[in-house]
Amino acid sequence: MNSEITSEFNHLYSSLQENDEKTLIKRLRNDLTDEEIDNHICRNRDLVLDITEECNFRCKYCAFSGIYERNRTHNPKRMEFNTAEKAIDLFLKNILNKKRKLKINTISIGFYGGEPLLEFRLLKDIVKYAKKSMAKKGLDKVFELQFRLSTNGYLLNKKVIVDFLIKNRIGIDVSLDGPKEEHDKFRVTINLEKSWKTIWNNLNYIYIKFPEFANKKITYLATLHPFHDFEQIDRFFMDNPKRFDVQKLLVNEVSKAFLKDSIKKKWFNQKIPQVSHLKRMKDDKRLDSKFSLKKISSNQTLTAMCFPGEVKFFVHTDGEISICERVKNDINIGNVYHGLDYNAIRRIQRLWNEQIIKNRCWECPALSICYFCVAHSEDRDGISLNCTFKGRFQNILSQYLTDKENEKIRSTEAVKNAENNIKDYIKQL
Repeated sequence: MNSEITSEFNHLYSSLQENDEKTLIKRLRNDLTDEEIDNHICRNRDLVLDITEECNFRCKYCAFSGIYERNRTHNPKRMEFNTAEKAIDLFLKNILNKKRKLKINTISIGFYGGEPLLEFRLLKDIVKYAKKSMAKKGLDKVFELQFRLSTNGYLLNKKVIVDFLIKNRIGIDVSLDGPKEEHDKFRVTINLEKSWKTIWNNLNYIYIKFPEFANKKITYLATLHPFHDFEQIDRFFMDNPKRFDVQKLLVNEVSKAFLKDSIKKKWFNQKIPQVSHLKRMKDDKRLDSKFSLKKISSNQTLTAMCFPGEVKFFVHTDGEISICERVKNDINIGNVYHGLDYNAIRRIQRLWNEQIIKNRCWECPALSICYFCVAHSEDRDGISLNCTFKGRFQNILSQYLTDKENEKIRSTEAVKNAENNIKDYIKQL
């Protein structure tokens, strides 16, 4: 980072006046009323059903592989159809909430696991029930109901499955860790067989037979393990633009949160960690659009924590409702049999807000691009915010400028804009 920006960045600043800070803290410590919670919950447009905890894969880094503390492991639990019915009923009841003011007319039901295609018959019954319920309530004339499926792609070789997904326009999110050599390092079947070839053939069939569907409805998730060759994965996705829309590709890194200490030490002991150009490019895209920040106020939204239940309902096989699939199993906000638990929602919000106050998040220069939420909480007995982002933010900005300067097609204007974005951002702090 050039000296001018470094000087500006290191300048001591105060994000809020003392009175505004007191107002902010008071707001964070006030419990919301049921009506205020209603005003948040009525915005929800997504339901995700964890229809099975079984999987036909045994990926070596999987969150449910047994190497993470407090996470469940693969098991035969499945969702009963009655549970799915009640989840859909609760979801649609919330869609009908008179307080709903969103003009967006799409709602979504997703299928999660395990591997949800292991419960294909249940999945079919759920889709049928959801469509029937929408029509019965007249919602099909107001909302477009979309379906999504998170899958490893192995069972997409069954014609009956593919035909059903295409007929019902069900979006397919496929986990694919790049080329064969990299993917097969960790993504293996329950019999420890390599999986890339089968998945690739399945996908090729869909792309050849149903190209319009494939281009619009198939997206990809790549997970970067420290033992992967990041360069090979980057090249695989970026050199195949006709197949992969890099903008829609989701790139994750193996999480350290709750990873058993012995595994963590083994996997993350590199002195110079690899860097994925693809992931950095996607992170830079996020920085490109988020440096515009209004003056911080006492009403500022802090951290990336969504209001519990406002974004989605994630329903476990037993009917318990969580904030999302990334949150620990025991942070629930109700169940499909008795509805949402507003006291549980208040408790989660209260505990998180106390972490915001403890960390004084309103003073953080990375406020506009913060990605921390309760899913990153490593507190084994509750909710915590162990943020390291603030201390790394200057290095992130520095790398952002370096990336702009090293773009394949160097643009003086792009570098200048990047610098001006950072300067403008800092001036507003």
